[in-house]
Amino acid sequence: MIVEKKEVYPTVAGILLFGKAEVIRLQFLDGARIEYTVIEGKEWISDDEKRFTSKDITGPLILVLPKIMKLIMSDILDKFASLTEDKIRRVEIPAIPREVIREALCNAIMHRDYTECRPIQVDKFSNRIEVKNPGFSLKPEEDFDKNGSFARNTIITTVFRELLFSECKGYGIKFTQQKMRKMGFPIPLIETTRSKNLFTFTILPQLLNDQKNIEWLKRFKKFDLSDEEAKTLVILRELGGLRSTDYKALNNVDDETSISQMEKLQRLGLIEKRNNIGSVYYVPAYTLWNSLEADSKVSRNEHIALDEDSLSPKLTVIPAEVIPAISNDNLSLVAEVIKEVQKAGKRPHSEVIRSLVMKLCSIQPFTAGQLAVLLERNSRWLQREYLKEMLQANELERLYPDVPSHKKQAYFVKQKAELNKAS
Repeated sequence: MIVEKKEVYPTVAGILLFGKAEVIRLQFLDGARIEYTVIEGKEWISDDEKRFTSKDITGPLILVLPKIMKLIMSDILDKFASLTEDKIRRVEIPAIPREVIREALCNAIMHRDYTECRPIQVDKFSNRIEVKNPGFSLKPEEDFDKNGSFARNTIITTVFRELLFSECKGYGIKFTQQKMRKMGFPIPLIETTRSKNLFTFTILPQLLNDQKNIEWLKRFKKFDLSDEEAKTLVILRELGGLRSTDYKALNNVDDETSISQMEKLQRLGLIEKRNNIGSVYYVPAYTLWNSLEADSKVSRNEHIALDEDSLSPKLTVIPAEVIPAISNDNLSLVAEVIKEVQKAGKRPHSEVIRSLVMKLCSIQPFTAGQLAVLLERNSRWLQREYLKEMLQANELERLYPDVPSHKKQAYFVKQKAELNKAS
């Protein structure tokens, strides 16, 4: 509270913590909202009919946390364990520890940048949960495993800890890593980006030593992989990419060991190195991607025998940075279009580019950036010369028609008959 001329006014922190939902919504717009989205599949778009379901949570922060916790926990598949030797009673054990989810949410609420008019995003995919909040970490990334914190919102942080919402004072990330590692899960992956003013916390409920993963890794037996290298393949299968800093944290190894093991995986054709702004990351190379394509076929035709020596290298035509955005069922279809792109050469006729855009967008929705990479063109040029005109001609549709500037805006062909006309 602030006292001025005998008048008492609430502080910003006071309104956010205890204010009425209507006041918070009016004063902060998206700056105090949590957007919870459940996506069917491993990627943002997995099915044209049932892409995702989304819920908005707005209100005083002391009530928002229990609400979002309840939503997430109800969506997580439970495992059952006996409480007593007579096996009469049982207790539900969440697939992800409750404490880990709570710490991820508390971290986002306590340390987000409330001057940014963007919501906290909680995205639940079939294989992971991502918690994203505006506000890069004030604590250096190399110190995440050490005690101590740098609070951006001191009052909110203090209230949350006094209410025991967050039990870890200054070592929340370290606590979640220890908890997940103890239960046999990969540790949460942390990414903080100053240029985007963004903090991302990714939780993978993927038991590394379960029978399904052990069976999957048998196809790489001839490579004589270490436990750390095998674990990396499982993570890459789920996420499609991994930073070098993530590799060290996941496997708890030093720089020398990390470099040596990653170079080995590159020599074997399992991963490829990519350079991003300020960091190095790795994506699956042809040997691993061909294995994933075979998995997709097996899921549709279980009788097909899987043999690593029979895997074909046809998916290498797809740019590695776009592969994670393409569902497994669509990889082969996109690969065929990319072959047409390569045949078209560097200066194809405008109608050829138009036709290729139609073919790609009839497979699944793509963003302008993704289309630019697939077509080997400049994103702004592609939007100006083609996408804008094709939208006006009703050849393409926006994934978010009511919000043209949506940050995840993508384009698709609703009627496949239009594709035939364009061809």
